[in-house]
Amino acid sequence: MAARQRQSRPSGRKRARLLAGGVLGLLLLSAAVTAEASDAGFAAGRLWLSDAALGDASPEAREWRTRRNWVNAAKPLLAGLGAGLLGWGAWLRRRGQEERGRRPRDRALAALGVLGFAAWWNFGLFHYPDFVHPHELFHYVIGAKYFPELGYTRLYECAVIADVEAGLDEAVARRQIVDLHSYAEIPAAEVAAHPRRCTDHFAPERWALFQHDMAWFRSRMAPAAWEQLQRDHGYNPTPVWGILGRLFVGSKPLDDARVATLSLIDPALELLLWSFAFWSFGWRAACVALLFWGTNHPAEYGWVGGAYLRHDWLLASVAGMALLRRGSAGAGGFLLGWAALLRVFPLIFFLPFALRALVASLRAHKLVLDPSHARIATGALLAAALALPLSVWSSGASAWPEFVDNVHLHAASPSNTAMGLGSLVAFSPQGRESALRAAGVDVDAAWKQAHREKRGGRWPLFALLATVFVVLTARATRGAPDWELAILGVGLVPVFVDASSYYSAAFLAYGFLAERRPAIGAALCLLSLAGWAAAARWLAWDDISVATSAVLLVFVAAAAWMSMARDRDAGL
Repeated sequence: MAARQRQSRPSGRKRARLLAGGVLGLLLLSAAVTAEASDAGFAAGRLWLSDAALGDASPEAREWRTRRNWVNAAKPLLAGLGAGLLGWGAWLRRRGQEERGRRPRDRALAALGVLGFAAWWNFGLFHYPDFVHPHELFHYVIGAKYFPELGYTRLYECAVIADVEAGLDEAVARRQIVDLHSYAEIPAAEVAAHPRRCTDHFAPERWALFQHDMAWFRSRMAPAAWEQLQRDHGYNPTPVWGILGRLFVGSKPLDDARVATLSLIDPALELLLWSFAFWSFGWRAACVALLFWGTNHPAEYGWVGGAYLRHDWLLASVAGMALLRRGSAGAGGFLLGWAALLRVFPLIFFLPFALRALVASLRAHKLVLDPSHARIATGALLAAALALPLSVWSSGASAWPEFVDNVHLHAASPSNTAMGLGSLVAFSPQGRESALRAAGVDVDAAWKQAHREKRGGRWPLFALLATVFVVLTARATRGAPDWELAILGVGLVPVFVDASSYYSAAFLAYGFLAERRPAIGAALCLLSLAGWAAAARWLAWDDISVATSAVLLVFVAAAAWMSMARDRDAGL
């Protein structure tokens, strides 16, 4: 009887799946809300902030601040527990006692994986309290829907004209917006004086539809949030992103139901992403990756959670690595290539493959290309052959030249939330935002100027450090399977690109190495913990980004070093 009762109970793995499914179901049910900006929304900075420091006035706002503070405390706690658990496993493996305490350690890891999944969504508190992100939705929904009329440069200009026609002349007269031709701030009144620069690009029925959609967003955002929105960097995805971006948005007027549906696309992508992870890398490795994904400060939910189609590149990247792990080189190359076409920087994921071929060719004094690498390259080229014509059909022949110009402008405008070797090399105590603010100068302009000058003057240091990382990665590629090469490519992204902080989510891929090398999993959790330590120590984003960039690069070097262990199966 007892045996039958034990058999009738769900296994530990099945219980974990049921729990994860239940959490996801609750999150999706909670997602059926409309976009509405809140004064209790996301705020980066110190780990724990008092109501007085934040200037909250209402009891409701103070309540949500308190909940946010507890969420901020729970995430580094989970990361620390994960580091301890995986570090213990690495120590046991070194001593040849890998099976010691295996069952309780597995249960603890499964629990941390489920909690990590919930932590990404701020344990159901989302944007304290809204699920959707109206700021991000505006840029990607409006930018995609009206790309033929707006391109990459007219989004804010046309928003101003729509506001004027809606009778908001006084607000427009006081407003500053970012000129998307230069990223300089200009008075909105200058744009309002020349409405035809915008309206001439619209057919009358499309302009009426645009006004309706502007009114929908305007009515769901506080006036200050609506104005702040127009001081961002506009719509920046590649024309390949626009294929599905425009298709899903459609041409009908926006309403609550349509926006709620669009905001559910990313949760569906994330569910598919983790399905690939569990299927290919196993539940232990997937739980380590989940723990990092859910607790990583630079890429937390506040940035792109509840937005529209922001995790397509991450799904393509993880699915590509998963297929490489399963031996499907062509399909894996296709998806990694598609990720690069969506966000450009995943091109760097291919660099370790090129390094492997270069080293082998130099040794053999002739071109040497592994057959699987040829299939990976063929898959990536097939992705380009399919996506590029589709993107021209969807967004027009001028989309790619405009995108290239936009990339050049974006690269020339440093961001205080970007992470990478360039940000670290450009750091100077005198150029910090806090120092410039104390000096009473225009912080934004002065900070960018100081960043450019320091980075330009320190290019030999940047080149030397980048070379060190490339050599280290080339050494780490020896004997590594293809899927590990792609993960090592993730580590080279911050070496060559100063990407926005939320793209550090790609580092969840290092969790897939954790079952073979638990020490890398422990280091990944420490990386997450370090991001929160930086947020606890500094308030200004430039300080947080520089500190996390330094720790991120240390992690990349350490992971490459551990990957060079002679006994690759020893997990050291």
